[in-house]
Parts: sequence; structure tokens; C-alpha cells
Amino acid sequence: MFLHNNTVDRIGNIWVMGKDGLAVNFVNLSHQQIIVQINQTLITFVHASSAYGRQRMLWDELNRINAGNLAWAITGDFNVVTALSERKGDFLAELL
Repeated sequence: MFLHNNTVDRIGNIWVMGKDGLAVNFVNLSHQQIIVQINQTLITFVHASSAYGRQRMLWDELNRINAGNLAWAITGDFNVVTALSERKGDFLAELL
């Protein structure tokens, strides 16, 4: 099993690979996430943009997910800076 979020106009940044024979149901994807269902669990694989506006779009997408009675796991890179020492590059350029 192999899933990716490549599109015609954009190279993907998330690859999901699994053992052949594993019952994986594709649910949704975007530029920042892929969602699959395995048994009674939704799994969201995330690679968030470093741009604040695009991060907000991801959080809006995640808020719209209705897991119902399923367990839901989210894993990946949210590109969150918790300390200025983690930051590289020009901070102001991304805010503009």
C-alpha cells in the first residue's frame, strides 16, 4: 500500500506506506494531510506549511473531520515554533 499527496501542479510532501494486505481505506487528502481508516481508527498524517495562513487552513480542515465513533490518531510535522531558538530564516517575511 502506498499513498501520496502529489498533484499535477505540486510535488507531494507526504508518503504513507503500509504492509500489503493491510485493509486501509483512503478517506481524504490535501496539500497538508492524508487521512486513512484502518479498522475502527482514522489516522491523519500531517506535514503542515510553515506559513501561518496555510496552517490555519489545515486546522480548519481538521476541525471539519467527523470521526463519529471511530478512534482518531493524528501524527506528523505541524511546523510549530515553540521557541525563537528553533526558528531559522526571516520571521517577518512569512507574516507579510
